[in-house]
Amino acid sequence: MTDPTAIPPEPAKAAPDAAPKPAPSAEDMKAKAADVLGDVKAGFETAKAKKEPYGLFAFAAAGATLIWLCWFDGNRPEFWRMGLWSTFVLASAALIFAPMVRGAFSLSVERAHQFATAGAFGMAFCWVAFLLPDIESNASFFGTFATAFAGIAAWMAPGRPSPSGDAE
Repeated sequence: MTDPTAIPPEPAKAAPDAAPKPAPSAEDMKAKAADVLGDVKAGFETAKAKKEPYGLFAFAAAGATLIWLCWFDGNRPEFWRMGLWSTFVLASAALIFAPMVRGAFSLSVERAHQFATAGAFGMAFCWVAFLLPDIESNASFFGTFATAFAGIAAWMAPGRPSPSGDAE
C-alpha cells in the first residue's frame, strides 16, 4: 500500500541537446599559439624598451644553468646524476622569466615577481642540496653562478615590494 501523503517524484527533465563541443581546428590552435607567442614577444620587447637589467641576469642564469646541467662529470652529465631534481632546477630557472612574459599568462607585476623569487629560491635550494656538498667540482662553479644570477634577477625584477612595506 502506498502512502497518500507522499509527494510524487518529479518527472525527469529532458537534458537539452548538449552536443559535444567540436575539437578546435588546427587553424584555431595555430591562431591561439600565435597570440601567446605575440604576448611573449611583447613582454620581451617591453623589457628591452624599458632597459630592465634583470633580463640580462635572467638569461645569464638560464645559460649557466644549462651549462651546469650539461657538464660531464666522468661519463655522465650532471642532468642524469641529479635525477628528477634536474627538472626542478630547470623549472626554477624558467620561473625567473615570469616578469618578462607576464602578459602571456595574465599575471600582475607583483605576482610575476613572486614567481621569479620562487624560482630563485628553488635554485638556491638545489645549490645547497646538490652543489654545496661537492663545491670543488667544475659543475658547481657554473651552478654557483646560475644561482647568483637567479637571485640578482629576482631582486631586480619589476614588482618587488618596497623594503619599508609602504606602497609606492
